[in-house]
Amino acid sequence: MAFSVNSSDGVNQDKSEPESGLLSKETAIKAAKTEDIKKPYNLINELMKGLAAICLLVSILATIAMVADLYFNDAFQYFTSSFFGQNNIIKYGTEKTIEPALTSKKADFSKKSTLTEEIVFEIFDDKPDTKKQEQPELKSEKRGGVATNSAPTNAVLENDTQTIVVSKNNAPNISVIKKTASKIALPKIAIIIDDIGFDITMADAISHIDKNLTISIIPGSPSGRQIAKKLHAKGVEIILHQPMEPLQYPSIDPGYGAILSSMTSDDILKVLNKNLDLIPQASGMNNHMGSKLTPLSQPMQQIFTVLKKRELFFIDSLTSKHSTGRREAALIHLPFASRDVFLDNCKDKKYIKKQLEELLIIAKQRGRAIAIGHPYSETYLVLKEEMPVLQKSVSIVPVSQLTAVK
Repeated sequence: MAFSVNSSDGVNQDKSEPESGLLSKETAIKAAKTEDIKKPYNLINELMKGLAAICLLVSILATIAMVADLYFNDAFQYFTSSFFGQNNIIKYGTEKTIEPALTSKKADFSKKSTLTEEIVFEIFDDKPDTKKQEQPELKSEKRGGVATNSAPTNAVLENDTQTIVVSKNNAPNISVIKKTASKIALPKIAIIIDDIGFDITMADAISHIDKNLTISIIPGSPSGRQIAKKLHAKGVEIILHQPMEPLQYPSIDPGYGAILSSMTSDDILKVLNKNLDLIPQASGMNNHMGSKLTPLSQPMQQIFTVLKKRELFFIDSLTSKHSTGRREAALIHLPFASRDVFLDNCKDKKYIKKQLEELLIIAKQRGRAIAIGHPYSETYLVLKEEMPVLQKSVSIVPVSQLTAVK
């Protein structure tokens, strides 16, 4: 029976509340637990949790692999290097990436590359040398019914296989015949391989094709200094592949140690001297990119001042037909030459062979020609296959032999 009493503070307290209130709370808790127990097992949620765990594990392993590759692989691709902050090397045009390093001593260079096709500026040819070598001419005469060759006293006549000394009286009998190599000078060809410094195995393989190929090394590249030291000791000519500002900058970054049009003269001198100090074996320099910088006289003057002081030469890669390189080099009598052919704008073996044929034609017309290629597997294979043929018709020389002071 319910009843109420007055409390000391005048507030009525209801004593009629039944204990069933507590029981209902306990019943609700038990019902909730029972409902949770009866809930079906959610397979999708568990799979999602497992997938997230796997992704986390893969991310950790990938990070470890990248760190290991960075510190222990000499041929690490430089677009992941903090030196460059970029993922491409461009010669004005579409993007291309560096191939993975060939770390095995028995590297397979026959595999197709995945690099995209490049576009470069058109070739800005030098004027051909029309001067032809004069050959001694022999006039045929008949003396006593015998045909003889008329020539100056004791003249030395040469052909491809022998040297013939004509007697004093021009008698029909040949007095001396001795086998000798022809003394007629062969056309000279220089081939520069750019973008070296990221793959020691490929650089070494290229140098074995012909010891007179010229190696151009990117400053600050992971293996550039090591390659320069090793190949220079073998007698291979080394030059610096100096990055310069392209027309597409800053969307295309020429890389570490680049010379930009916005730099002051002091900045240019500082950057170039630092890069040359990195590769002390360099006997000269050519430009990497530079389609914006090379047409500008003032920065080119600063660059050539440094090269002149160090007694180096400059090879203009001609990434712009408006380059001021030739003119500025002539002003200070700096040894200079320019590229005639790019071998591998299109990374296809048939295309590269066609470019070699073009190089040979130019060399025969002028007596000399310069080509630039890159350390692609296709370029390596074509040069290795075609070099024996080239060596029969031209002389392969370091590019320094084709430079001249204008």
